[in-house]
Amino acid sequence: MQQLLQVKRRKIQIKYNEKHGIVPKTTKRALKDKKVAEDLDIEGTDISKIPKDELRLLISDLENDMKEAAAKLDFERAASLRDQIATLKGLKKDSS
Repeated sequence: MQQLLQVKRRKIQIKYNEKHGIVPKTTKRALKDKKVAEDLDIEGTDISKIPKDELRLLISDLENDMKEAAAKLDFERAASLRDQIATLKGLKKDSS
């Protein structure tokens, strides 16, 4: 039943788009970088421009914070920090 409703809605949407000359396209945003910037409280800073030394220190600090959070059984915070670390390590790898 749910799938039939989705198909019907999609047909209506396609008809509407054709009538109004709308061509759907994918949006492209750097959500991961923005999310990390918000979480690290450095919003407005281009993360990719952080010097390698500072990036290494930042990753080290975040790893320590993650271990502390896990020791305190705050697994949600630890997981969030883990994700931030992974993103930053990806940036570090890309800039090398």
